[in-house]
Amino acid sequence: MALLYRVLHHLMLKKNDPNSVSATFTLSNDTDDYMYTNYVILLPNYYSNTYMNMISNYSIDASKVNESTFTSAFPSNLIIRYSIEQGEYLNMATMLATHPNFTWNQLIAVQFIGTLNGQTSYSVNLPLTYVNQNQTDLNVGTINASAGVLAFNQIGDILGDIQSNLSLTKEVDLNLDGPYFAYQINADNSLTLADEDVQKLLPTIDKSQIMISNNTPWSPDQNAANTPLYQGGSYAISLTDIQNILVANGYTVQLNQNGDAYQYYSYNSTFKDVTMKDADDGSAQWNYSATNSDGGVPVIKVLNTHDSTIQATKDTTVNLKDNFDGVSASTYYTADDSDVKATLDDPTGVLKDNGDGTYTVQKAGQYTITYSIAISNSVTVTKKSDCHGRTNNPVRDCNHNSYHQLREC
Repeated sequence: MALLYRVLHHLMLKKNDPNSVSATFTLSNDTDDYMYTNYVILLPNYYSNTYMNMISNYSIDASKVNESTFTSAFPSNLIIRYSIEQGEYLNMATMLATHPNFTWNQLIAVQFIGTLNGQTSYSVNLPLTYVNQNQTDLNVGTINASAGVLAFNQIGDILGDIQSNLSLTKEVDLNLDGPYFAYQINADNSLTLADEDVQKLLPTIDKSQIMISNNTPWSPDQNAANTPLYQGGSYAISLTDIQNILVANGYTVQLNQNGDAYQYYSYNSTFKDVTMKDADDGSAQWNYSATNSDGGVPVIKVLNTHDSTIQATKDTTVNLKDNFDGVSASTYYTADDSDVKATLDDPTGVLKDNGDGTYTVQKAGQYTITYSIAISNSVTVTKKSDCHGRTNNPVRDCNHNSYHQLREC
């Protein structure tokens, strides 16, 4: 007669309900022959009694378990013994005689000995109850509902010990409806809400582009559109599209030590503890009840520029750096004002290049200056300034034989 060693067991948790945990054990004979089995199911109390540093928060739910829970789940030829003390396995009659105050929530293990016919499978589902009913904040590591099995051969030697652990956590409500919002990393690495100009640029949040990891490997297939986030888990925002917008408007995401832009920002489920202040008065905290409050993207403002309207005579001289207000200091790069390049886009010929870095206003119109700076080998940030030129020089209007001032185009 062969020895059976095929035992499946797992722990199940009903979503967000610490009182709906159960341990399911399945004993199967996948062969065509009858086989000997001797295995012990190990309950949470077993592990807390065995390992001094492990506290079990779960036990058998005595209100839902009785002897028939086990006897009705397995064939009658199996011998079932129960244990509430290490190394002691007793049938129910002996258990009650030896421990007259026995209750089912004292169980630490149950042993099954006998044979199973070929191609048969039996399962028992054991409801567990949460011991500490007063605890409402279920954080990773605070809950232990370990279960396992021991398998023996016919002379009593242990063949194996398999253990499963359940970390019970609450589901986190992610607020990801609406556009992403930006908060600025300042020179001292403090955080403030970014200016309105960059807030308006950020796209609408796409939940399928936000990966979810509940202590599992990152995968695009597990995202905020189809996977809940639990306390202790993390979520990651894809930055590729956002960075393309930022670098064209004077900003960047954070850079790693090699100077490359981060591809993702990841946050753990306690990110809401981060405090940000309003950029204007430094007092108002960010309102985390906002529908998009978990779509925050830290940004760095690199280039500072301004638009302008020039009121000038026809021969007024301007410099392309006139609309440049400086490079923001940051711990993420060392580039400064001297590294900035300015290029002119003047399709209507408002300015005349003097060849010495200056330009002369020739007529009214609009032109654009693009400022750019390489803050690393792989990241270049640009920003455009729109300039409107006006001139007070009277010019004859040939069609009406009169004089008028050129107006802004």
